[in-house]
Amino acid sequence: MLAVALARPDAVCAADYVLTFANTSQVVNTSAKVTTANFTFEAWIKVAAYTSENHIFAQYVGGQTGRMIGFLQNTKMCLFIGGNYYLGNASIPSNTWTHIAVTRSGTTGSIYINGLLDRAQTVTTAALPTSYGITIGGDSNLNSGFRGQIADVRAWSVVRLQPQIFASMNARLSGTESGLVAYWPVSDGPGTAVNELVANADGTIVGTPLPTWTFSGDLPLANPVTLGSWNAPSGGNWSDAANWLAGSVPNGDSHWSIFTNHTESALTVTNDLSPLLLGKVILSNPKGCALTGSAVTFTNITFQSAMSVTTGTNTFDAPADLGCNGLAVSTLTPSAITFGGVLGGSGALSLNPAASGGGRITL
Repeated sequence: MLAVALARPDAVCAADYVLTFANTSQVVNTSAKVTTANFTFEAWIKVAAYTSENHIFAQYVGGQTGRMIGFLQNTKMCLFIGGNYYLGNASIPSNTWTHIAVTRSGTTGSIYINGLLDRAQTVTTAALPTSYGITIGGDSNLNSGFRGQIADVRAWSVVRLQPQIFASMNARLSGTESGLVAYWPVSDGPGTAVNELVANADGTIVGTPLPTWTFSGDLPLANPVTLGSWNAPSGGNWSDAANWLAGSVPNGDSHWSIFTNHTESALTVTNDLSPLLLGKVILSNPKGCALTGSAVTFTNITFQSAMSVTTGTNTFDAPADLGCNGLAVSTLTPSAITFGGVLGGSGALSLNPAASGGGRITL
């Protein structure tokens, strides 16, 4: 038995596409609007450079008494409504994913940082303008923009309370939540559209050059977990839903892929997705499994990712990127797995960390 244990960071982190903004022309325009007096706006941000105004989201029409912007004023979060600036207390760290939320409940406006109340103040009650939709990363009429990365933008027609904000900030939404007006996961990847899950108010990316899709390996967001069980009698492409039980293709933070002994033939599965994100792989085919193709990212927002090999002689020839919580590979006698691809990433690798291990692992 080969055992290697390296220290791993305790940070909660996952992986997905995000949008990177770099100048004042870059913005995402949408048609969604909040029309209620009370509201909540949320987003994850990673600021790369401080300025007097780093715009995150806005529902803004010049001259309107209720025009609203959520932005960083230098290092602090600021809620702007109707010509008034309501500044927070806490300094937002650079190059660190930070969750921000702003709410208005009657005459009280509140700023939350990472799910905790930063500051509550008396604010104007003027209605938000409705002749122009919500924008992300700036506003084409304001020439301010954002410098850094933005993910998971949410707009609500209700006041979210602190426990609600804190409880849901690390989890992707379904788009069916009560009071949710618009939701942009901002995880689409290459293209000029930003998918919206509530009202089909997809965003359009504009700017010179366009904001860029960037793969973030430390985004603190978990997708709903998918359990994918290989159902084809032989090998095939990972992306083909027909190869998976109930068409459930695993690809996301914490997702499981399971290869069992329902088939008596060896499997060669080709990863044709980029990226492919997995939280756990279970190899239980007596005839063995071979995984080839594009790189696989092992990512689990809360725990160490895992690969469990219970039977058969298996090969993992695709490159593997270990997310910040690392990967634990466990084998049972007499199973075996050989890693033929490059192993990289920021996470630690643990081999047969439990006493129940005993199969062969070859790097």
